[in-house]
Amino acid sequence: MQTPFFRLLSHLRNYKPLLVGNILCNLLMVVFSVVSIPAIIPFLNILLDQQPLVTEVPDSFTLDNAKEHVNFYLSQIIAEKGKRTALAYALGLILVLYFFKNIFRYLSQFFLSPVRNGVVRDIRQGLYDKMLALPLAYFSEERKGDLLARMSVDVQEVESSILNVLESIIREPMLIIGAFGFMVYVSPSMTLFVLVLLAFTGLVIGRVGKLLKRQSRLVQERLGGLLSMMEEGIGGLRIIKGFNAEPFQSAHFRKENNEYRRLLVRLLWRRDLSSPLTEFLGVATVAVLIWYGYSEVDKGLLTVPTFFALLLAFFSMIEPSKKFAAAFYNVQKGMAAMERIDAIQQADLRILEKPNAEPIASFEEKIELCKVGFAYANSNRSAVEDIDLTIAKGKIVSARRAVRRWQEYTRRPAAPLL
Repeated sequence: MQTPFFRLLSHLRNYKPLLVGNILCNLLMVVFSVVSIPAIIPFLNILLDQQPLVTEVPDSFTLDNAKEHVNFYLSQIIAEKGKRTALAYALGLILVLYFFKNIFRYLSQFFLSPVRNGVVRDIRQGLYDKMLALPLAYFSEERKGDLLARMSVDVQEVESSILNVLESIIREPMLIIGAFGFMVYVSPSMTLFVLVLLAFTGLVIGRVGKLLKRQSRLVQERLGGLLSMMEEGIGGLRIIKGFNAEPFQSAHFRKENNEYRRLLVRLLWRRDLSSPLTEFLGVATVAVLIWYGYSEVDKGLLTVPTFFALLLAFFSMIEPSKKFAAAFYNVQKGMAAMERIDAIQQADLRILEKPNAEPIASFEEKIELCKVGFAYANSNRSAVEDIDLTIAKGKIVSARRAVRRWQEYTRRPAAPLL
């Protein structure tokens, strides 16, 4: 059976062309992002006067000898036009790479915006259609304010907490994998420190995320209760004033309102912890990398420009990691709202009949009710009982008249009819 999250993702099937465009643009953005990291090495080699002059033409171009080809062409530029011109070429290459990176970053968001807002529209429309199709017994067991909260506040929470970070869930891991792959290629031993940190960070984020999801569910339920109290207060205002119960109602609402504020503040405290926590862990890793990288450079295993490229690769991982951590927290927060929405979408539409009930093929003369009763599902008492009513074909009998006939038949005093 699908979870609420996968049922939410199933709405994406209606937007496959836009999703394909978003994924392709994200892939191209990641490619340009990863390529821009080693592009800084020739720039630093020229700037620090460590560019080796290569005079022999390398073999045919492959990924393994790509560095030799770059050094050869850069050496030719330095020999023919000088270091200043070579530096301008290196800077121009970096600008071109970052230009295309940001172009594809914008296009990925361009394709995703219709998807995000379209899914919200589909959820809202589906909820409304489901409410129209549900049997009346469902509404007798649910509070109107809570249902309104699910259709409005919870849908908005799904939009802001899940769909708005959908791009981060897809894009940021690709950026992290790309930068991480470059680090493994350059220095596997140094990358080991990053692995240790990522494992520790994952444990911390997972623990806080579980707490966030549980508390977010409490917040949404409390808000639904507040809306129910407001709806009941407005609907029963005459009774409240008639019994002079304004102070009691106000005190009751104040208590619930304060509890909602307390839960919401604690929820936001936990959510806002994600970005500072990830940044601190990232800075701690940078300190370890610099300490370990110094020994690698000192031993001649790494050059200074390559070491700076490694640091740039790791810094390129920090921001996506922060965004992914924040997205993970937001998804956990939004899943509580999604589960409340899913409870309506998965509600049973069937009205159960008695076994061996006889089907009605056609309407010939009249509808006749004999000794009919009704009770709510969660109640031990009957709402009405022993009703006899006959409605001839083509005639209209109002509910008011039907109630009067039933009261006359049972000889009960007539209650005021609204």
